[in-house]
Amino acid sequence: MKKHTAIILSALILCSSAALTGCSKNSQDDEKQQSSAVPQTSVTAAVSEEASLNDKELSGPQKIIEDYGYEGTAYAVKNGEVVLSYCEGTLDSGEPLAIDTPVPIASVSKQFCAAAVLKLRDAGKLSLDDTLDKYYPEYEQGSKITLKNMLSMRSGIPNYTNELEKEYVSPDKTEAENREQTLKWMFSKPLDFEPDSGYSYSNSNYYLLSCIIEKVSGQNYRDYVRENIFKPLGMDNTGFLCELDSHPEWSKGASYDIKESRLGIITGAGDIVSNGPDMAKWMKGLSGGKVISQKSFDEMCVDYSSQNGYHYGYAFFLNINGGIGHSGQLQGGYIAYDYINTKSDVQIFLATDVIGLSTAEKLLLELSDEMTK
Repeated sequence: MKKHTAIILSALILCSSAALTGCSKNSQDDEKQQSSAVPQTSVTAAVSEEASLNDKELSGPQKIIEDYGYEGTAYAVKNGEVVLSYCEGTLDSGEPLAIDTPVPIASVSKQFCAAAVLKLRDAGKLSLDDTLDKYYPEYEQGSKITLKNMLSMRSGIPNYTNELEKEYVSPDKTEAENREQTLKWMFSKPLDFEPDSGYSYSNSNYYLLSCIIEKVSGQNYRDYVRENIFKPLGMDNTGFLCELDSHPEWSKGASYDIKESRLGIITGAGDIVSNGPDMAKWMKGLSGGKVISQKSFDEMCVDYSSQNGYHYGYAFFLNINGGIGHSGQLQGGYIAYDYINTKSDVQIFLATDVIGLSTAEKLLLELSDEMTK
């Protein structure tokens, strides 16, 4: 059986450094401040849960997932009841994949960044009409680009992740140094189009938004999201890719270029690890007014960018079987999907490194069809 490569964050270390400094290394003072954020995953409990599910006659979502020969994690909730709790695969350690094993969620992470921006907006600390030059006056194009343009992928800022292999990003530099070089690259490039005149999916938008969250909140982005989203929702098995720095042995289970996470250069755009139960809490909490106001959530679901068959709000693709969701893919083929249907009260989360993005999308559509009947 092919191994399902995932990350066991059994003792996830808190990053307690100041804004723009990233995760600290080799510091006794920092070690005294660190504490465990993610407990041991309950492998035995998860295996028992899976066995009890498999003892039942397969039907509905369970049958769909089995018919795909799926390996990975699949978790679905309808009307507050777990209707699918599936995990199949083996970690590189030889242990079975557990339902609560944290795995990368890639670009699904953008939803947390968008919610953090809206949370600060609702608190009166920023406006979506703010232009980028307010926070980065050195950026000549910044006066034309609003935070709303960035949230809806209508800024025209080129996608910086296309340049990750260039020399300006180095494992020998600190995260702050690499951030400086990354911003320098972004600010030196011409726009792909005039702001708000088109749509182009660019990770640069959410990377910059995470930087602005730090400037406005006065906190490290990871600390802000942890304190204002993870903890209130009880997302105890959710953390950040950069925290692999403190435990390089965890990276043995990663199927993507570890350089991306070590340097924190996908902050805000694809930097979170989570699991099915925690993601269900996130989807229900976000859509149910526990993270931001209902008005702000509705704002995330407006179709700002209809183009080439895509309909994009703030960190959500729209018109997906009556619901909304987002896909994510890290280098190496690690794929995640989430789906929210507020009318049918359905939440679905998938994470795998076995099937391709298009196959995972077909599976998601079949599951959502079945669950929204």
